[in-house]
Amino acid sequence: MFHLAGVLGEWKLNNESWKFLVNTRAGSRLLPIKEGLKFDEMVQMVHEDFGINRSGNELEFSYALPESMLGDMPEDTLLFFVNNDRQWDTLCEMCKSLPVRLCISLKNLANHDQGFNGEDTATVNPEEPAVVKRKNVNREDSNQEPEVEDSNFHDAKVIEKGQWFKNKAELSWSIRMLSIERKFRTSVSKSDKKLLVVKCADTSCKWKVRAAKTNPTSEFFWVTKYIDKHTCFSRNIGGPKASSKVISKLLLENFGNSGLNMKPDLISSFMKKRYGLDSKYWKIWKAREEARTEVLGSPESSYAQLPVYMHKLVMANPGTIAALEVDAEHS
Repeated sequence: MFHLAGVLGEWKLNNESWKFLVNTRAGSRLLPIKEGLKFDEMVQMVHEDFGINRSGNELEFSYALPESMLGDMPEDTLLFFVNNDRQWDTLCEMCKSLPVRLCISLKNLANHDQGFNGEDTATVNPEEPAVVKRKNVNREDSNQEPEVEDSNFHDAKVIEKGQWFKNKAELSWSIRMLSIERKFRTSVSKSDKKLLVVKCADTSCKWKVRAAKTNPTSEFFWVTKYIDKHTCFSRNIGGPKASSKVISKLLLENFGNSGLNMKPDLISSFMKKRYGLDSKYWKIWKAREEARTEVLGSPESSYAQLPVYMHKLVMANPGTIAALEVDAEHS
């Protein structure tokens, strides 16, 4: 038997290197690995030791090679994922002679609209990271426009050929914010689980982003083609557009919970001045309501918790009588 250190967090691209940002609140676990332990048994152990509910939470396991091995590997060697017994046995054999830690990421199984299709992401706090080097990429554009104040996603301007994004949602959000910051419109040419192609809304323009999912067992998207220069007068076809979901996130990022009570006309004025978004009153109002739902939950979900609350109330206070009455329409 040997012990394997497991840490919970997510991979992020930072200064041309992949780093695993550890969720410091979750801490780490020293996992006892017995000879012949199966992959599914290891997954169960991680769920139990980290206290992660299996319902709605899918785990992704990966690791980076030690520095001593990277010297013999190609420069563009990336992460290694563990998805079955064979890959798990390979990692176990390596751990017997090399210092390797198991990087554990949570897959968010709920889908949320970020302007295109994709899943939400989670933010973690950095600790001592594992690093995977990648090839240097020459950046053609050094645009100095204001940065988006968003800690959950890549900087909107950092899109370049050869870059990796944690999932499709992160890539989609960055493209959306790039178009808002630089005041042009985009059009989704193709979008599915494995490919995303976004072009300038002006059909004569060559601006284009193409990204693909190279590993069917991973959520990472790789930018395979990026034409950064516009060959059109994109600002002549109107300013950028944003869905109410995007506006709601911008509202929360800029004002936090205080934005939940802002008047729609004040929100509209800010979005116009800061991002060039000229949205109608109903969209601003809807965005504020979506921000409220994200922070406070919906009235329906709150009422749905009443039976559970009443049960706990009776259990904690013996002798308490609790009853729930609903009208015929909602029974």
